[in-house]
Amino acid sequence: MNKKQEALFEEVVRQIGSGDEGFAKQLYQQYKDRFVSWFMKQYKLNQQEGLELYHRCFLVFYYQVKRSKLTALSSSIETYLFGIGKKLMMKEQAKERIFQDLADAELVLANHDITDQEDQFHQQLIVRQILKNVTDPCKSILTLYYFRNFSLESIANRLGYQSVGAVKKKKSLCLKNIRKQLKNEID
Repeated sequence: MNKKQEALFEEVVRQIGSGDEGFAKQLYQQYKDRFVSWFMKQYKLNQQEGLELYHRCFLVFYYQVKRSKLTALSSSIETYLFGIGKKLMMKEQAKERIFQDLADAELVLANHDITDQEDQFHQQLIVRQILKNVTDPCKSILTLYYFRNFSLESIANRLGYQSVGAVKKKKSLCLKNIRKQLKNEID
């Protein structure tokens, strides 16, 4: 880290420590656009997902500084924020792999009486294809609810639904549609 970056970080520590919210807002805006743009491109996120990731990363950074858990950096603040983002994305990807494995396992358990290995393999491919082809808003709702553990209220606010009931109904319809596709493909 060069002298300019060290001085900037010292100023960040001082301003955040003093509770200067205006400075924190300015700092938040300083790295947001490059971060969101890069993560959208690199991880194929939409704008909202990129902003959510940046917000989470900035809060991690902010509270580490505020609680004196982060007192020195060996890199720039921007590099540090990107590092947090990459770690969070790795965790998200691991969750998605686990979900896929669970979906595969659920299919096998549900059809434990099928003895023909080809039928099992075929059914697994069908489930993967159906889950892969889920589109928005179903994909967003199901991802937020099952992978990110968002409440229905949070999903309604985030995706602009009028009520929790509307999200609940849409989620139910999405799952019903997936089950119907699965039934049609397997039968």
